[in-house]
Amino acid sequence: MKNESFWTAGVPLPSYSPLEKNTVADVAIIGAGITGLMSAYLIAQSGRRVVILEKGTVASGATHVTTAFLTQIIDTDVIDLLSLYGRKGTKSILNSHAEAIDLIEEIVKTEKIDCDFKRCSNYVYAADDKELQDLMPEYEAMQRSGLRVSLVRKPIPHLKSVGYAEVMDQAKFHPMKFIAGLLPALDKLGVSIFEETEAITLDEEHPNHLVLKTVQGLEVSANWVISAAYQPFGQPLGIFFKKGMYVSYVLEAEIKKGALEEGIYEDMDNPYHYFRLEPGEKSDTVIFGGEDHREEVPIDPEKNFTALRKHLDEALIETPTTIRRRWSGPILEPSDGLPLIGPYKNPNVLYAAGFSGNGMTYAAIAATTFKDLVEGKKPQSYDLYRTDRALKLKSLYRKAIDYGEEFIRGAGRNIWRRKDK
Repeated sequence: MKNESFWTAGVPLPSYSPLEKNTVADVAIIGAGITGLMSAYLIAQSGRRVVILEKGTVASGATHVTTAFLTQIIDTDVIDLLSLYGRKGTKSILNSHAEAIDLIEEIVKTEKIDCDFKRCSNYVYAADDKELQDLMPEYEAMQRSGLRVSLVRKPIPHLKSVGYAEVMDQAKFHPMKFIAGLLPALDKLGVSIFEETEAITLDEEHPNHLVLKTVQGLEVSANWVISAAYQPFGQPLGIFFKKGMYVSYVLEAEIKKGALEEGIYEDMDNPYHYFRLEPGEKSDTVIFGGEDHREEVPIDPEKNFTALRKHLDEALIETPTTIRRRWSGPILEPSDGLPLIGPYKNPNVLYAAGFSGNGMTYAAIAATTFKDLVEGKKPQSYDLYRTDRALKLKSLYRKAIDYGEEFIRGAGRNIWRRKDK
């Protein structure tokens, strides 16, 4: 079994030289993951000079360990979104994800990127009658919020289930193939990418521009600076305390062909488990994730992979699995259930953080937001995701309960298992 991501196999990316001299740009982006690359793509189309600084290599961070769902179903239940943000706010949140999926599909078509993009359904399934009863309020909330959803009261073949809510018109893709296809387009747009170039400080004292300084002592002068790294550049206190780092675990399993419908699946556990089905010529592949826990909780990763394998075997009925690869990845959870996108104090320094388990769609939302701000427009979803928003007590309370339940039923359970042995 390989300890590596499914997405990195057989997808070579070009390498880029480090920054070797001081340079000037309209926009400097920190981080060459999917957020930084999509932001550069959209911004450079207006003729602006864009420079990307990456401390490692392209897509070597969170992007290559994602499960790459493209869905409007986010980690905060729709029924909770309605309670926290009202019907109008909830519709805006869900619509922003729908627009993000449309944007990625548009880029795929425009740039002719072969990245296995496919529209499919997202199935939220109930393992027993009690879970099906619990699913009803969420299904009704989805309906009220404008999602294309249907409730089916019968099992999914080969999956431990008694019914499910099917959210239609979602999507999935291969993130590394998408990036491999996007890089030539960035080159045509004149975007400069510098690998092995870590930005360490930002000088905001100049009257007309910002100056990023690298660990090598070089400078990038720009009108705008975008933090597109997974951890916000400089860790501003006002952003730092609005998020928490989690770890999620993923297995790649081979199963018999045709056992499951192609699509995205998630159960009703807390923490929940999730997977996607990839069809193959002779067999199919399941990318199965879960067992999330706070990064600072000391748990042996082997315990989590063992628990994840056990849950996979219990979920799939009469469907033997062969594990091919496994990996873990970071999940930056926002304190109130929504990410932080936009300026914090300086209007020309922009951040994107706290994407929870929806990094691919939030990357597109962030890229669109940054493009609009650089062009002097107010983004449609600006007020929802703004980094300087005050956290409502109701939001904090709801998410605190959610995260507490996740710990007791997930990480805490694995810790206790370890102590019992």
